[in-house]
Amino acid sequence: MALDIAAEDFEDEVLKSDIPVMADFWAPWCGSRYMIASTTEKLSKEYKGKLELCKLNENESPHGANAYQVMSISSLLFCQAGQKVDEILGAVSDDMIRPKVGGCFSLSCIARDRLYGDRRRLSRSQKSRW
Repeated sequence: MALDIAAEDFEDEVLKSDIPVMADFWAPWCGSRYMIASTTEKLSKEYKGKLELCKLNENESPHGANAYQVMSISSLLFCQAGQKVDEILGAVSDDMIRPKVGGCFSLSCIARDRLYGDRRRLSRSQKSRW
């Protein structure tokens, strides 16, 4: 399920999120948004609770794209732990979007391993968190 946000909500909903976020910068006049909308919605349902889909309408928040160096509408930004880790510009196929989502989870594992080390060395209570 997508969360519609305004530019002023971006930091709280995307950059401070505990889970990876796919941020969709779109506008009603942009034809390519229709081409990726079904894929982004499908992925948000498939990864419910593990991936957040946030949609930012550039007509309603025209300064949002500039604030986050988005140069093209429609654009997808993939964010993890407060950082942009990847992006997609324009209309692309499911086959191009899906690996970017997988990359967010790989980065999550890397960040977790840096914080807690190899799971084999974790205590039982630490393992239960993962």
